[in-house]
Amino acid sequence: MREKNRSFTLIELLVVITIIMILASMLIPAIQKARDKGLAVKCVSNVKQIGMAFALYADDNDMYLCPAKWSFTWHDSLRNGNYLGGNAEVILCPLLPSAKPSGYGINYRMHHRNDDRFRLWYNSFRFSKVAKPAETIHLNDNGAITNKTLPDPHDWIENETSNANGYTRYPQWSGYGAYDSDPWRPIARHGRVVNTLFLDGHAQPMDPTVMIAGWIGDPECIYDGN
Repeated sequence: MREKNRSFTLIELLVVITIIMILASMLIPAIQKARDKGLAVKCVSNVKQIGMAFALYADDNDMYLCPAKWSFTWHDSLRNGNYLGGNAEVILCPLLPSAKPSGYGINYRMHHRNDDRFRLWYNSFRFSKVAKPAETIHLNDNGAITNKTLPDPHDWIENETSNANGYTRYPQWSGYGAYDSDPWRPIARHGRVVNTLFLDGHAQPMDPTVMIAGWIGDPECIYDGN
């Protein structure tokens, strides 16, 4: 005797759909987390390549660092000098490719010193002028912060536009007006860290609270170079 074909009941169908939805809710965050991790790793790679481009520029220019100006930025210098090797996309953070010309910003303090020792904004200086290159920020994830008055940089939100001049502000000293008014800050867009290039060429994720700690001359200050 032949068995009758058995169809799913409505309840069974709903159970199957529920199980699929539960599995999807578990898998999608894991997939997104893996994607974000991959983009963070690519971002570190970008920052390292920018560091290599800076080193090539210095090698061709008597060990002077790549200067920056309002009208001719560091990314202009690297592109026009072919120091990016035709891979201009490395100056775009992969998590924010719309932030053109770049999602990264140089350390404005190092590139615009107001003393007689060295400055990179408009001019340049040699690597040898920096006392602690392995402990001095050169470039990092950079964003226009919409809520910059919040004290914890982990709470900062960027508006996904790019600083065409390509710099990042740091506190420098108490009451530094440009830092208070300028929105361009290090941004922890990769979880709770900022991908950061140091003047010796190494790159690593950094806690933004460490990056903005201290005034010029303080032992914990890593944006001044001394």
